[in-house]
Amino acid sequence: SKKLKKMFFFSLFLLLTCGKIAVKTLKIVEQKNFVFTEENWEKMLEGEWLVKFYAPWCPACRALETDWSQLANWADESFPSISIGSVDVTLHAGLNGRFMVTSLPTILHVINGEFRVYKESRELNKLKEFIIEKKWNEIEPTSSWTNPNSFLMNAMSKVFGLSVKLKDFHSTLNDEYNIPSWISFLLFGLIVIILGLLLGVALVILSDWMYPPETNIPDIIKKKNDNVVEADDGKPDIKEVDAELEETDSKIEENEVRQRKIEKTKVES
Repeated sequence: SKKLKKMFFFSLFLLLTCGKIAVKTLKIVEQKNFVFTEENWEKMLEGEWLVKFYAPWCPACRALETDWSQLANWADESFPSISIGSVDVTLHAGLNGRFMVTSLPTILHVINGEFRVYKESRELNKLKEFIIEKKWNEIEPTSSWTNPNSFLMNAMSKVFGLSVKLKDFHSTLNDEYNIPSWISFLLFGLIVIILGLLLGVALVILSDWMYPPETNIPDIIKKKNDNVVEADDGKPDIKEVDAELEETDSKIEENEVRQRKIEKTKVES
């Protein structure tokens, strides 16, 4: 029995020791694989990075986990000029909108604020080769208007963040207050309609203020001294203008009468 106790305590000691070592190793790997959030993402604009956008539920993302951790460890030891990072889009929807991530996993190469989408194989050797041989030089950077720091992408980030908050609010109404889903959808619909109307009115007022509409003056009045006779005080003579307008109307009527006669003649013949 003494031997069994010794073996038990020795096995327990080994398990605890191995567990501590595994935890320390995991923490080191996590530190080497920098985790980006909506608060610290601008760190990506400094230096060179390879960043993975993933979701825990994504099978392809889970398949990449081991290679990505090994890549972070290798870069830290053998290629310190580049840093490895990752973004969980389920926790940071704003970054999903800011970087316009449309597929998972998405890998971006970033250097001095220039962004390039990595589209090659996601195997560890291919990722290392991409870094060592600087194959990112062969990829065209993303356009300036899709730059994550641009006004448009800032707006997209806000929209995605708002969508998550609305989703959480919808869940709160359903779960905590037992409000039916159709009522919350109706409420959201009314809010969207009201905001749309207010925004439309504001845009119309702003456009009228910035670009006031020009008065549509007939061509006959726009002509120079031939058509507009100015009085002695420098103002247009209204009588002369009215007379010319009447003359123009009469000519139009005469043309219409002639046209009707011509059409009638054609029909009779």
